[in-house]
Amino acid sequence: MWWVLNQGVCAAEVLVSRVSDAALIEAGIVERTDAAVAPVVAAALDCGISQEVVDATLAAARGE
Repeated sequence: MWWVLNQGVCAAEVLVSRVSDAALIEAGIVERTDAAVAPVVAAALDCGISQEVVDATLAAARGE
């Protein structure tokens, strides 16, 4: 399961290298808007996290 942690770290590092905190907040990351989560999803996918896991995580975060 160490690879799951590595993928999460990768996604976080990729995200912060691409988008500033201010840009995420402005896009609506607190409300989890589609525009705000798009770069998060892209970073996750680029780091080998499956679309299924991304979708499940977003649904849980949105309380769905």
